[in-house]
Amino acid sequence: MYGKIYNFFAQINWLAAVSIGFLLGVLTASFFAMPEIIILIIISAVPFTLIVFKKNRYIKILTLSLLFFVVGFLYFNLQTNVPTDFKEYYKGRKEVEVLSGLKIKLSQGLDKALLPPHSSLYKAMLLGDKTGITYDMRQALSRAGLSHIVAISGMHIAIFTLLLFWILLRFVKRKYASIIAIFILTFYILMIGAPASATRAGIMAGVVVLAQLAGRPNSTLRALLYAGTAMVIASPIIVRFDIGFQLSFLAILGILLFYKRLDNFFKKVQYKFVGFVSSRPITKDRNVATYLAEGKFGFTTLLAITLSAQAITSPLILYYFDVFSVVSPLTNLLVVPVLPFVLFFGFIAAIFGALNFMPIVFAAPAWLFSAYVWGVINK
Repeated sequence: MYGKIYNFFAQINWLAAVSIGFLLGVLTASFFAMPEIIILIIISAVPFTLIVFKKNRYIKILTLSLLFFVVGFLYFNLQTNVPTDFKEYYKGRKEVEVLSGLKIKLSQGLDKALLPPHSSLYKAMLLGDKTGITYDMRQALSRAGLSHIVAISGMHIAIFTLLLFWILLRFVKRKYASIIAIFILTFYILMIGAPASATRAGIMAGVVVLAQLAGRPNSTLRALLYAGTAMVIASPIIVRFDIGFQLSFLAILGILLFYKRLDNFFKKVQYKFVGFVSSRPITKDRNVATYLAEGKFGFTTLLAITLSAQAITSPLILYYFDVFSVVSPLTNLLVVPVLPFVLFFGFIAAIFGALNFMPIVFAAPAWLFSAYVWGVINK
């Protein structure tokens, strides 16, 4: 983590400096009112600082950030449609209705294939439709620390993207898989009505995928910064009022910072576990040990992704919702590894339910995984 942060700041360029300054300016303006005289002093000091320290790269970068801090601050204050509170902001948002017919069909397919609470869980997880999630269900999810599984946000999109890659890489090369994954992700977000949290998480995930496709994985932090800046330029009020944007941005940031370390740690643990329970030493001719050694079992990767996202988003969730579950680490350990199967078989149930082709038969695996999830939640 520290290496990534150090490399980011050590290799920072003018565009990253502009983005950081602008985002901090908008963030400051959305929460605090700064006297105009301070802004005038900063603006007048910037040209002087550039002249005096023009040979020092880091001073110039800092000055550039300071200048665009002022720009971001002024940009937010020039907005005329700033809501007064969260309720007004969310009331004014509208869903995209480009592919709403397909969403309705899949929702009806889930109703044909499954009964509540299983259909309610899948409609929330796959289609962003929480109308079937009752008050008692919400309370149970909160107590278990699993409210995030029914919200299509950063973690959800990350797992969906990973699942797409896992399937596509069986048929095409990574380059084509990246392009196809972005198109499918775009189609999926439009189909569920392009909710703000899913849209922003999709944009961030797409930018990260493109950075990987371009062969510059070390630039993913910068790519996330640019994506966030572009979205704030389009709508600066999201910094203050859009909880989905805040959670999505922090979730992707957490994944970029912590995922690799956690993933490597879990792979070492599972490898040592096989060596501990085995009566013979682990060798290359033993398939299970080989798979573990090479990290081919993806459940540890999914667990690392989820815990990485939660490491940064948990304080914000506690701040907004006053919810903290002491059993959350355990319940996530039990539920997160099966989420790809939940998503995959949920889509199978929705599709065959919509086609009305033996929906109960094809929904059997989806029911099994849903029963397991609800079992963990209600323990």
